[in-house]
Amino acid sequence: MTPNKKTSRPAAAAGTLAVLLAAPFAFVGSAQAATITVTTGDVSQSTECHLVDAITAANTDTATGGCAAGSGADTIVIPDGITTTLTAVNNGVAGEGNGLPAITSEIRIEAHGNIIERSTAEGTPLFRLLDVRGGGALTVYRAVLRGGSAAGSGGAIRIAALGKLRLDACTVTGNTAGSVGGFGGGISTMSRTVDTADIDVEIRDSLISNNIAPQGGGVFLRAGGTASRILFSNVTVHGNFATTTQVNGGGGLWIFGASTASAVLDHVTVSGNRTGAGSTGAGLAASRISMKNSLICGNSATNFMEIDSADRARFPIISLGGNLAGCAYERAASISADRFTPAASDLLLGNESATSTPIGSILEIGPNKIAILKDNGGPTHTVALVAGSPAINPVRSPTDGVPLRRDQRGSVPNGAASP
Repeated sequence: MTPNKKTSRPAAAAGTLAVLLAAPFAFVGSAQAATITVTTGDVSQSTECHLVDAITAANTDTATGGCAAGSGADTIVIPDGITTTLTAVNNGVAGEGNGLPAITSEIRIEAHGNIIERSTAEGTPLFRLLDVRGGGALTVYRAVLRGGSAAGSGGAIRIAALGKLRLDACTVTGNTAGSVGGFGGGISTMSRTVDTADIDVEIRDSLISNNIAPQGGGVFLRAGGTASRILFSNVTVHGNFATTTQVNGGGGLWIFGASTASAVLDHVTVSGNRTGAGSTGAGLAASRISMKNSLICGNSATNFMEIDSADRARFPIISLGGNLAGCAYERAASISADRFTPAASDLLLGNESATSTPIGSILEIGPNKIAILKDNGGPTHTVALVAGSPAINPVRSPTDGVPLRRDQRGSVPNGAASP
């Protein structure tokens, strides 16, 4: 999606609690790296270069179909206007298979805002879009990943132990995982229970929306190895659904980090997500993570906590400051200290009926009190704050250490409008 160039626009929630930018991330690759250019979205073509063959060429360093051979750490370029629609399982078994070749090498996909999707045609088998294997390292820049459907985990992307994933300016939307017992509707690790595996996941300037799974509607990540790292920076998580009625559903995010130092939510907006009746963590279910300058607000926790700890007896969520949290729009209780340890600069509001703080005084909402996701400028849709919102220019975490530079839309926030 092309960034909006409007000169004045409403502040986006993930942007007003905006991310501090570092240089664009990149894996360190070989000087012999190749660039492979996709020329068609038709994966049945044998003479032109499509994404299936491009990944195979990059993994194997061998010319495949119409694609040039890869060499070391490769970049696959998808020029503007090419939609890749997948119709069949490429590898693995039906339901737990993958539409694209598994990532086993170091690959960067520059998608120019193009769509990579599973076909909606009747009879299309279930499969996720991408699978990052151990030793594989995948960076995806400016892609829309949609329509993946796995019987188990990771409707769009699954990451194995020792795998690395970077998403930058991407939209992960409309994916599903596991009608019974599955997890990670949009993105997931391979394991649901083992917390000793090293994973490396970094998501920046991206949107995770309208994904569904029994647990971890948007994202499910479980890590535990000493080299694990999880970072969400300038990310909006909206409209995801964890269907479970058990505790710790994680409607938006379910994250179990290796440590609070290695798993961080930084300038993240989680709003408009929900869980099944009786479940907890409609916005966030997490343990061994830290959170700063983020907004967890307006999620539907029908009976219980909007934020819950996945293992609150041992690992409550730690705040590094500057967060606005707990403004569920249904019957969620206030967030308790055994789930979330607040900092002095946090603003915890409780549910709307208990505090008389209308959600509409914080976020731009529709008639159903769900935050409106729309084009506020930037590479993805975001949620906007209303004028006078307490989330505009709040006290920011002192751990940031440098001045705020830009938000998820690419703008420097300044009240309710940005230059």
